[in-house]
Amino acid sequence: MSKSLVREIIAAANHIGFLATIDNGAPRVRPIDMYIDDKDNFLTATFANSKKVKQLKECKLVEMCFYDGKEQLVRISGEIEFISDRGQKEDFARLNPHVNNDFQGVDDPYYTLLRLCPKKVEFMKTGDYKYITVDW
Repeated sequence: MSKSLVREIIAAANHIGFLATIDNGAPRVRPIDMYIDDKDNFLTATFANSKKVKQLKECKLVEMCFYDGKEQLVRISGEIEFISDRGQKEDFARLNPHVNNDFQGVDDPYYTLLRLCPKKVEFMKTGDYKYITVDW
């Protein structure tokens, strides 16, 4: 299993996956857009005042799931890291066209860049019922 297949599945899902967090001991899941940069980082942007950011500050452990709409899915579990570096925020704004629609530039105080640092990346083809670990 390769990183390129993971990239293909995420692209086929239009970069939309489901992020699970914990809020007061209860799971919370929501769709988010996630991109992989040229250094194999999983990145997303969100609003600093969102419930998601509050939850992530309390517990950085997350899981993401992407489904290509046909027969393949990817699960990524790990920890979230908050990125404040302006250069990385600029790079991500070029990678993700939604950033420029949602925020007033990279200095917007609400623009929060998140990196998912994977501890485990898994792939499964529907019907196989067996996950295959992808070296990341």
